[in-house]
Amino acid sequence: VPKLGPLLDRIKNLEEAQICSICMERKKDIAFQCGHIFCNFCSQSLTNCPICRETIERKIKIYE
Repeated sequence: VPKLGPLLDRIKNLEEAQICSICMERKKDIAFQCGHIFCNFCSQSLTNCPICRETIERKIKIYE
């Protein structure tokens, strides 16, 4: 019987990777031209990417 602990940890990590790193509440759904992704709510007030500081020229909606 395989141990479920490592699998559950992996699932948790994958789920956390989909959460906005600004608010830590909503799913990421907006990508900038630099490739970084945040939630729509947090991205609305940004003019520069908080990760690489590149000026945001395009916001692309991501659908799952």
